[in-house]
Amino acid sequence: MFDIDPVTLSLSFLLFCALCTPFIYHSLKNSKKRKALEMKLHELASQKNGHINQSEFWRNFYAIGLDQENKLLAYLRNNGEPLSFLIDLHQVKSAKIHKIAREVKSDTSKRIILDYVGIELSYLQEGLKSTVLEFFDAELFTDLNGESVIAESWLELIQNTLKKDSEVKPKSIQNVASALL
Repeated sequence: MFDIDPVTLSLSFLLFCALCTPFIYHSLKNSKKRKALEMKLHELASQKNGHINQSEFWRNFYAIGLDQENKLLAYLRNNGEPLSFLIDLHQVKSAKIHKIAREVKSDTSKRIILDYVGIELSYLQEGLKSTVLEFFDAELFTDLNGESVIAESWLELIQNTLKKDSEVKPKSIQNVASALL
């Protein structure tokens, strides 16, 4: 067996604790930021009596949530310029991915670099400017951290919610038409 000197053991333990402390501190700090974003997201939805069913947080700056029952979409961006949207999906006509990319050429290859990723929401009411929900901006971050995948999954959620809304409307129109006959 090994004989471990108590001084060596205690010194090793202290060095281990010193090594782990920054990681634990960083984790706790990120957890507080996430909880603050989550609280703000729920407060935003509660302005129209909404309750967030699904939500997602990334980079400790962005949050998005969906109330499927009331068809409300809540979005927060909490970096240098805080921004929030509470969007009634009954008023949204369509949603699509909004990407800005550039092509970088070298002698041997071409690369496409994404500078911006978002979801663009167009409204039913004429004259209303469409809203773009930012998921990634290359001016703020140097690399993508899964934002394209997050944006695509939320686009699918939003489109499914919009389809459910459009499926309900024809049935109610049929009921009104049959009542008139």
